[in-house]
Amino acid sequence: MIQTTLYAGPYALVTCDFAELPEQVRRCPQDSCMVIGSDAKGDYCHKCGKSIVTVEGKKEVAKVNQAAVMAAVNNALYHRYVVRNGNQLLVSWTPADQKRKAPRNPTWSDNSPAFCEAITPTVIEEEVAWFREAYVAEIRTLAEKYGEVEVHWGMIAEVA
Repeated sequence: MIQTTLYAGPYALVTCDFAELPEQVRRCPQDSCMVIGSDAKGDYCHKCGKSIVTVEGKKEVAKVNQAAVMAAVNNALYHRYVVRNGNQLLVSWTPADQKRKAPRNPTWSDNSPAFCEAITPTVIEEEVAWFREAYVAEIRTLAEKYGEVEVHWGMIAEVA
């Protein structure tokens, strides 16, 4: 089942270098099938019927240990996504501590009721100010681990 989540609110954005590590990847030998990784279940391709093979591949891993950073910020920030940008990875961190009440609910998923919400420049300014104040220690920790931290307001869509 595919689950979609939309986050619309303030987040911290950092960059870090990455390393390419060797990885064994299961895939269909027929490129047009595009069956690879977790989609390659069982011994045969569910699209063409050919035997699944294991090949050498590479995975990109952030040089900064994301799990260690989550522990350093006491899981108060959620490691939302990683995107490659040239020779670096862009990593976003969003609020995760339910005790620090956000001005409004910034997250919707397939299970959420339908909604319509006006997001004005004032709302954006207030939420960014709230995030900077409520998470000042965590933002400082991110700066210690990564270097420069930028605080933005935007939308992050996830499909899992």
